[in-house]
Amino acid sequence: AHTIRPGVHRAPVHGVDRPIAQATRVGTVPGTAFALSLPNRGILLGLLTVEQILAAAVAAEASNQFAAVGIGDNLLEKPRVEAIALLGALAARTSRVRLHLGCLSTLIIRDPILFAIQWASLDVISGGRMELAVCIGGGDDREMRPYGMSRRERVPRLLETLEVVRRLWREDHVAFEGRFHRFEDVSAQPKPVQSPPPVYLANAPDPDGPPERIDRMLLRALRHSDGWHPTGLTPAQFGRLRVRLEELARAERRDLSTFSISCGSLVNIQPDPQQARHEAEEYVRRYWPHAYEAASFDRLISGPPDLVAEGILKYWDAGCRRIAVRIGALHYEAQVPLLIDEVMPRVWDGVAARTRQSPRSAPG
Repeated sequence: AHTIRPGVHRAPVHGVDRPIAQATRVGTVPGTAFALSLPNRGILLGLLTVEQILAAAVAAEASNQFAAVGIGDNLLEKPRVEAIALLGALAARTSRVRLHLGCLSTLIIRDPILFAIQWASLDVISGGRMELAVCIGGGDDREMRPYGMSRRERVPRLLETLEVVRRLWREDHVAFEGRFHRFEDVSAQPKPVQSPPPVYLANAPDPDGPPERIDRMLLRALRHSDGWHPTGLTPAQFGRLRVRLEELARAERRDLSTFSISCGSLVNIQPDPQQARHEAEEYVRRYWPHAYEAASFDRLISGPPDLVAEGILKYWDAGCRRIAVRIGALHYEAQVPLLIDEVMPRVWDGVAARTRQSPRSAPG
């Protein structure tokens, strides 16, 4: 049996055990940070327990190689242990890592006053460590049908709800008259520790899709959020969209030094690359059953630790400096120590080597 334990691990490197210098990673390369994505849907699928997901977060924090841990969101379409509740448990079990929700696909069906209070409360409980990524949600209509909402309303509902939540975080005695929300003299307490907590937009336009749709989605992130958090992209696709985002930012006069750009990777760590890929594909089939037939596995990073590390570094080479790493495995607990002990030290070494060779090779 594998047990996830915080503390100093030892990793075999070229057949020789060596201690990992875990206190020298986070913050050593300015602008570069990694997050561990935790599969809260996997709890309902029997892939891991609540205690194992909390232990993975504690181990990630103790390793000092991850600046954040994160979870996902859905209520009805892809059921999982509810995100706000689980983030409260993560806040109580950790003390340094930032806590990321990416993406909150159900924001448009949540009451904005209640959500503003819940998120501010999490920020208080965590000591100001919360990060929120929101999206309009995808897939079928199961998430919205019980609330009488139309898919065509998703974008305006999202933007209006964000406006309400941000005002409630900043102000007291808020009155709001919008298309979807109306109220008078509402003061939401507590206020968040951060002034305000960052809100990112999670979307991933098809790089080969209509240019006007790509621009519309990227501009939405630039105009209405503190950062862009795409998922499901290969490094090459991310790089193409990042270049276009920078072009649009210049036209919008949007300062990207105050705008966070991140990306996500999916990994499976095993000596046999074929077995690793097979298991990751089975994981995707279970985790995202409605998207399985259309799923592209081009972004899957699978194989032994050195190959997985190089795959993650391809996102860094494409200009991504905030990289979320998700383990796509049926035996999740066994792979967390492999990621911490054998993959991430190689990733950090690769980042350090690239930075020494070309300090200005790509944006932060």
